[in-house]
Amino acid sequence: MVTDYRDYYDIEHRLFPRIHDAFKAGDNIDPIDFYAILVWKANRAKTYHRDRIERIMESKSIYMSADKIINQLRLALDDKSRLSILIDNWKFYLPTATAILSVFYPDDFTIYDRRVCREVGLSYDLDKKCGLKEELWSSYQAFKTKVMAAVPGAVSLRDADRVLWGRSALKDHMADLALPDPRIMLITDRKEIIKEQLSRVVCKAYDAGCRWISLREKDLPEARQIDLFVDLRAALPKNRDLLLSIHGSAQLAKDVGADGVHLPDGSDVSEARQILGEGVLIGLSVHTEAQAQDIDDNIVDYITVSPVFKTESKPDTRDPFGPKGLLQFVAASPVPVIALAGIAPANACSCRDAGAAGLAVMGSVMRADDPAAEFSALLAAWSSKAPESERA
Repeated sequence: MVTDYRDYYDIEHRLFPRIHDAFKAGDNIDPIDFYAILVWKANRAKTYHRDRIERIMESKSIYMSADKIINQLRLALDDKSRLSILIDNWKFYLPTATAILSVFYPDDFTIYDRRVCREVGLSYDLDKKCGLKEELWSSYQAFKTKVMAAVPGAVSLRDADRVLWGRSALKDHMADLALPDPRIMLITDRKEIIKEQLSRVVCKAYDAGCRWISLREKDLPEARQIDLFVDLRAALPKNRDLLLSIHGSAQLAKDVGADGVHLPDGSDVSEARQILGEGVLIGLSVHTEAQAQDIDDNIVDYITVSPVFKTESKPDTRDPFGPKGLLQFVAASPVPVIALAGIAPANACSCRDAGAAGLAVMGSVMRADDPAAEFSALLAAWSSKAPESERA
């Protein structure tokens, strides 16, 4: 038989439906095709999976291992038994086990995936559970229910999975293209500064790696805000990677020549885009999941969600959402979410793990004795090795 190498260019197309159909028909499954599932699911962890399977079999060949796994799955009486074979016997964790089963039994299994968890508002906390205990089985069933419910028009688990994974990937692409790097917005508040001028604090943060600064001095007359914006523009280096925006109206942003505008909740974003045109970043403050869900992703580039944590800058605001609440906003929003309020190096990773595309910080840097050190610590925490998404 002549090999069609194009099948290995698009591995997913080969898995669905070719390998699935062969398995369903009782045909032999080439161990290379079984290994292709690990390549598709685990990305750079595929060698780890191969080596572990061979250790369990005490064999130097994955071929015998793949045949044994496939035969065991075919003899299993129900879905729970099939999952148990992979988790208990072969020591796969839930993500890879469900990836394998989603190929062979796509009507009964969907991949337990970090991206999909975020899109359905669930924490990704079942990925390292050992042993198929009843709690893990029940949690996985709840995950499947959430997946189907999140895509009303989906005709299958496989269809819903692709929609949700693609939705998450699209938001990542949007963030990569629209937002500065690093994705940490420094919001100004001159009243929080104790020792220095605003421009000095902002420049120190810039020296520490800040490339997204937004002037937020809404208590001042617009003329004075414009003066401050001009001062910041003059004080900061001319760097094409720097994005200098302003909190306020679209017209103010246009008048001052800002790179972006951050609008208060309830603003007319269509009007803002008409005023500013394309190429100017538009962000919007959001405080409810319903507001997040209604965002027009053709107009708005990102939203801020607050308060995520308690903050000294606004101690009288509503109760903080926390990482679990932030996760619900990430699931609801069609655009990247920026976590705001009480952000610190100690909690930056929890925001990232909840799916936030970036952070917004104000008081902790404005109040700091050493603004550069404070921003550096936040940047280091945010930039620490993030968990990789499966099927990346």
